[in-house]
Amino acid sequence: MSSDLSAEITAIATAVLAVFAILTGIYPIRAFRKQSQETSDQAEMLKVQSDRLEVYRTQVDEQREINDTRGKVLELQAREIRASLEQRERAADEERRSQGSEGNRIVHGGPSRPYGERASATTPTCPSSMSGRSSTTSLRSGRAETGNPSRAAAP
Repeated sequence: MSSDLSAEITAIATAVLAVFAILTGIYPIRAFRKQSQETSDQAEMLKVQSDRLEVYRTQVDEQREINDTRGKVLELQAREIRASLEQRERAADEERRSQGSEGNRIVHGGPSRPYGERASATTPTCPSSMSGRSSTTSLRSGRAETGNPSRAAAP
């Protein structure tokens, strides 16, 4: 019986070792599968990030095109504003000239004269000339009466 007992103990020990060998094989397989799953997850994350990066690049390119277009539009608007400003300045200059011409007609009578040209002293040119004085004389007397060289006194 001692040989049967030793055979049984050896068989039990061999079975226990076989169980441990199987368990030792299972754990590395599980670890390998887990690592493999993590690797595939990381690969998937890299693909998603790569796709996002491509989308961002596309958006940046589109934004650059938009910015270029906006720059061109702003340049055109600036030109239009400058042209409008120049046109307004020309219109204001014309209006000042026409008002100046109108003032010359009122003060000197008749059509406007170029700057610096005066009406003759003997030519009656303003309403005060009805009294027999010329417009130059009338203006001089008006300045003397009011003390204001720019405004003549009312007749």
